[in-house]
Amino acid sequence: QEGGERERERFLLSGIPESGIYKGTERKKNQRENMVVLRIMLVMTVGVLVVMGQEGSHSSPVEVHISLSGVPGEIFVTWVSWVAPGEAAVVVDGLGTTAASCESYEVVTGWPGHVCSALVAGLAPGARLSYKVRSGGVESRAYELLVPAYPPAGDAFSVAFFGDMDYGTESDGTLSLLTARRAEYEFAVHMGDIGYTSLSGSRIGVNATRLDLFFEKIVPFASARPYLVAPGNQEYFYKFWEYEHRWQSPVQGNLYYSFDYGGCHFVAISTEHDLTEGSAQYQWLEADLARATGANFVVVYGHRPMYCSNSPLDSGWFADCYLTGPALRRSLEPLLRQYGVDLYLAGHMHDAEVTYPVRNGAVRQTSWKQPPANSITQVVAGYAGNREGFNGFNANFTPDWSAWRQADRNGYLVLTVVNASRLHLEFLGAPSGDVLFELDYDRTPAGTEGAGTGAGEEEGEDAAPFFPPAGTTALAGSMGAWLGVAE
Repeated sequence: QEGGERERERFLLSGIPESGIYKGTERKKNQRENMVVLRIMLVMTVGVLVVMGQEGSHSSPVEVHISLSGVPGEIFVTWVSWVAPGEAAVVVDGLGTTAASCESYEVVTGWPGHVCSALVAGLAPGARLSYKVRSGGVESRAYELLVPAYPPAGDAFSVAFFGDMDYGTESDGTLSLLTARRAEYEFAVHMGDIGYTSLSGSRIGVNATRLDLFFEKIVPFASARPYLVAPGNQEYFYKFWEYEHRWQSPVQGNLYYSFDYGGCHFVAISTEHDLTEGSAQYQWLEADLARATGANFVVVYGHRPMYCSNSPLDSGWFADCYLTGPALRRSLEPLLRQYGVDLYLAGHMHDAEVTYPVRNGAVRQTSWKQPPANSITQVVAGYAGNREGFNGFNANFTPDWSAWRQADRNGYLVLTVVNASRLHLEFLGAPSGDVLFELDYDRTPAGTEGAGTGAGEEEGEDAAPFFPPAGTTALAGSMGAWLGVAE
């Protein structure tokens, strides 16, 4: 697949004059590394030309996407201008103009665009509106805006969750289905590995061309519905600079954040940053969960899973399931269970998998009807489609806690809040939208039948670990150091 990627880039680069290359990407002493840097700059230049061409003018605003602010009637609108943006603004039909602020990061990353963003207020929740963005003296085409409804607690609503979605053709089916059904989802959450922007595995820096192409690819959905993110290992380039400056979250700072929606408390964490007890993120998370006790449901999402059952004989993925996964579990799971978190959602593994309610790797019960207290259900939904393909399972190895799994179809998870005590989860296959697996998570108030073991009782032992065959090497992800695994 990487070979095909190189052929695609070779085709894009043909005929580009040397004068079309801009400067700014970090340089290396070694000649071979210099060639990689040059290649990155060339491809970035082509991406700029490609994206500009899609709107018909080099000065037209592009890459329009929106995000929640966390306040009903407000949204962030963000886009890119390839020219000096001047007086940038968002114009909502019938509601007037909101000024935007714009920034350039060329001196940091070499990327020549300007990121413009505006917080638009005064919108009627649930309304369908039309809007345009303006920068560089040019106004964009009109976009449809489906204003988040912020339903009352207990009312039904749905959210799409997925991770590990590529900018290339591998995600076409997923994006097609997501866009066709955008009116059904209040917002979407991309749980890390956003666009697969690294250049053939290069560690030199983000390939901004691929990021631009990804942003443009998601416009049909993300210009109409909020598109939220959490950081994955693919976002670590430039110390997460691109990630932090080209996305908006419901609060300032989007490495980790939380917000309330429809009686639920949603929490985004960064598994790429320290989560050990006493760390800044851990302290923030504990304080946040302590304040969320009045929510009907608490849903936490991040990139890496605590549980995954991919083949222990596959040295390429062994570290994720049998080293970093248990390390994350030891740090994170007790805290999530202590504060009654219902679901932990993740990506990273290129497949779909769901656990029964578990505690330290031990199954508490084999259904989600009245899940026991002091248990957690985890869902992996990293099957949106990317150039690395699926992760495999071993039919001879299925842990007791794995309720269902698949690594054959692309798609995404739909989480529906049915009412104040029930969630419905559907794993959809793309592009057809068929249901691959579904479950009801029925949370009955504490103290009723089936409540199970409560918090504060003696903890069970971790499930027995599996070890790689002799001679295999376990590789860690880009930010695996805090999890106790070397790069």
